[in-house]
Amino acid sequence: MLEDITIEFAASTNRGLGHRSATYALDFLVGVNGTGKSTVLRALGEIFQRLAGDSRKANFPFEIEFMLRTETESLCISNCGPDMAQLMGRFRIRRIGENGEVTEEVDAVAPGDLPSTIIAYTTGSEAEWRNGERDNIFQLGNPAEVRKLSAEELAIQELPGKPPLITKTDRQQQPLFLFAEKAHIPTITLCGFLTNLTLAGGTNAKPLDEVLREVKVNAFRGFSLRFRMNQTSGERNNIWRRLGRFATRRINVGAEYLFVYDYSGQHNAAEILQESGNGLSLYRFLAELQRSNVLTEVNLFIERTSSERRDEPAVTAPLHLFSWLSDGEQNFVGRMCLFTLFGGIDALILLDEPEVHFNDYWKRQIVHFIDRVFRASTDTDQNHASHLLISTHSSIALTDAHSDDIIRMERDGINTQRATKPRFQTFGADPSDIMVHIFDAPQPNGEYSVQRIKARIDEARQGRISKDDLKQDLNFIAPGYWSYRIRRELIRQQ
Repeated sequence: MLEDITIEFAASTNRGLGHRSATYALDFLVGVNGTGKSTVLRALGEIFQRLAGDSRKANFPFEIEFMLRTETESLCISNCGPDMAQLMGRFRIRRIGENGEVTEEVDAVAPGDLPSTIIAYTTGSEAEWRNGERDNIFQLGNPAEVRKLSAEELAIQELPGKPPLITKTDRQQQPLFLFAEKAHIPTITLCGFLTNLTLAGGTNAKPLDEVLREVKVNAFRGFSLRFRMNQTSGERNNIWRRLGRFATRRINVGAEYLFVYDYSGQHNAAEILQESGNGLSLYRFLAELQRSNVLTEVNLFIERTSSERRDEPAVTAPLHLFSWLSDGEQNFVGRMCLFTLFGGIDALILLDEPEVHFNDYWKRQIVHFIDRVFRASTDTDQNHASHLLISTHSSIALTDAHSDDIIRMERDGINTQRATKPRFQTFGADPSDIMVHIFDAPQPNGEYSVQRIKARIDEARQGRISKDDLKQDLNFIAPGYWSYRIRRELIRQQ
């Protein structure tokens, strides 16, 4: 439980080794389980949704201070009195600039005073992030519930005059908050692949090239989209304009439409993205179609890397579906593709433990890849800046962050009341130091091996095992601190 807590995500003071691109800031939120890391990110998401006009969100006292990239003054917005106890029906805004403060009370916050986009992704419970959303089976795109409807009910939903449920295509009218769903990983991956294709190559590889090599994928060769058009007749022209006219093949059977895009030769990724604005806007559009059960299937075609064995003939690997990759590979590629969509926009990005299901080697890549994405976008557009907040349990990922970019949640009893900075430099640190000093592990090694080795040393000191037995134990212990402890005990017995 969070109680009377102040958390500051300040701009990094580091201008030396490891200084990040000016197009983004990155802060990590860390702590042991139960300290409220995910709760902080959800609260931030709810606060900004409340400021954007959603009265169902953030029904708790808050005060938030922030500064937009384009402004010279910071805004401090609160929904309660100075004592942080009583909720108000209005917002109290303090504008803090070089010439002092100006305070006003308003019924609604002007859109220009808010970030243009808030993006959230979690590997945990998505239901908690959706708190307060209207439970509409068509809005959520639940095919199982749709199949339960009678023919009459389904016909009503398919009437041409029924207002479509699709988000307005005007990019200026897109909602502030975007929640990237785990069920949309293929769609996210598609938008990431298209974005990667449009990035300038030059001497440096494109950001996703390294990711594809990790999962033994040689190239992205195309995709297909299946639509059920009779539920959204009002969107036919929009779907055709933004997607259908770019397809290599179009197949229509009744209400089902299949668009196939063959990228084995030239591709039209730039034209597709230009029609939507960018990869993130395309994802918004496709995700809304999926929630409305209009877009029913997304398939990606990939070319696997050929065998590297010299005793095998060189052959071109057959095309594979993205869904044939393992769950871990799909999640790794999908989340990295999500990062690709962050370049070239002004956004607050909330990532809740994005390293879950990654092996340790892939965890090493998270910060490196995010930096690659933002540096690639800087090459073409330096007029955008984003702030990423990442909750994590990964000691490896934190070795890529400076201590002033890490916020450590500390709990007394059941309440978390403090957020502090690490007291040592974390950039380039040994992960074992972070495990001990940030995640409060008594030792960085596994508890089972530590207890067995300690017990063995105690037995030697009590004379219950011989010196030769202790020497034999060295054959089963890896080099390091605990083998040193065994050797020290052997020296003591001499």
